[in-house]
Amino acid sequence: MQAKLIITFDRLSEAEFGTKTGVIISSLTGNASFPEPWPAPIASLAQITEARNAYLDAYHASQTRDRIKMAQRDGLRQALTDLLKSLARYLEMVAADDADKLATTGYDLRREANRAAHGGILPAPTGMRLAHGAVSGSLDIHADPVAGSRGYEIQVNQGDPKAEDAWKHALSASADRSIHLTGLTPGQNYWVRLRAIGKDGPGAWNNPLSTIAQ
Repeated sequence: MQAKLIITFDRLSEAEFGTKTGVIISSLTGNASFPEPWPAPIASLAQITEARNAYLDAYHASQTRDRIKMAQRDGLRQALTDLLKSLARYLEMVAADDADKLATTGYDLRREANRAAHGGILPAPTGMRLAHGAVSGSLDIHADPVAGSRGYEIQVNQGDPKAEDAWKHALSASADRSIHLTGLTPGQNYWVRLRAIGKDGPGAWNNPLSTIAQ
């Protein structure tokens, strides 16, 4: 099975969608594997950023639960989603099935499922979601299970998510369905990333998400 980018953005909450689109834009900015300009009709990063900003403005305006504003938000979200889906197909074509290149795009990556059954490095977890825990300064972390995993490692970052030395070990867990992270400072922004641990060692990190601890 070929390496593919996950484009099921409809599964994300509004906050998760806003974060994920920001990660994609940041990851593709200055990315040597996918240099701009891109051919028409692929939208440029500037156009995608403009579409994201319009969506975020509409999202914040819709917090009043006004039906008209919510409909505007949904329409702008769909327009941004369409741009990102079209871009994903172009990125897959340029990468020519190179999973390492696709992993730099900010999209989640769907890799060959049976690779884990035969050993080797496990793929990055997909479907990660962050939710504030019942206790102040805590987060509940959920992700899709990774076949062949024996546990999971979580790291946090309060600086630049692209700076490897800014990532700090936060927790090791035996399950990915309900990981509870505590000890965070309320009001502080945290980036969170997750990887599976297999019999041959740690796998690939997933694309990080950020949230403000409460």
